Amino acid sequence: MTIKKISLLIIFSIIILNIAGCSSKSSNDLSKNEENIQEEQKVVEEIPEVITSFVALGKIYTSSKNLSEVKANTDIYDDQLSKSYVPGEYKELDFANDLLYAYVNQNQEIYNNLISFDEKSESGIAPITAEDKIKLQSDLKYLREQMKLLDGETMVLKLDKVTYRGKSSKTNKGASFKIRVAISAAGDYSAAWNSYNVEVYEEGNKLVAHLF
Repeated sequence: MTIKKISLLIIFSIIILNIAGCSSKSSNDLSKNEENIQEEQKVVEEIPEVITSFVALGKIYTSSKNLSEVKANTDIYDDQLSKSYVPGEYKELDFANDLLYAYVNQNQEIYNNLISFDEKSESGIAPITAEDKIKLQSDLKYLREQMKLLDGETMVLKLDKVTYRGKSSKTNKGASFKIRVAISAAGDYSAAWNSYNVEVYEEGNKLVAHLF
C-alpha cells in the first residue's frame, strides 16, 4: 500500500470518527434538552392553583385586602369610631354580612352554607347537624318575636362592629369573627343591637360558615 493510500485512509478514518462524535454529542444534547423540558413541565404541574373567587349564597366573593395581614383581635370595622364596613375588602365579611341578613330574614337556603364542628372529620367541620339547625331557628324565632315581627316581615341588618379573632379555636383553621349588628324592622328608625360569632371556611372555591 502506497504512502498516499495510507494517508487517505487515515484522513477518511478521522472524518468518520468526527462525524460519529458529533452525532453522539447531538444525541446527548437532545436527550438533555428533553429531560430539561420534562423537568420544567413537572415544576409547572406542581404549582397549586390559587383560588381568588369563591361562591356562596348564589354570589361570587373576592377580596381587595388580605385577611392574613390582619392581627388577631383587631377591630376591622367599628361604626362608633367612624370605621364603617366597606364591601369588597374582605370576602369573608361580605359573605358573613349576606349570611346574617339572610338568616334573620328566614332564608332557608343559608343552611346549605352552614356547618357544624365534627372531631371525626379530617377538616374538623361537616354539614350542619339537625340539632344545630334547630337551635339557630329557635334563637331566630325568639329574636323576631321580641321585635314583634311576623313571618315574612323584613328585618334590616347593618354591620356595626367586626372583630377579627384569628383562626378558629376549635379547628385552628378558617377565620373567626365577633360581629355586632344593628337590627330593626323595615321602616323603623330605632335599632337594637345583637352579636354573633361567625367562623368562615374555604372549601375549594366555596365559602361555608359556622354561626352561633
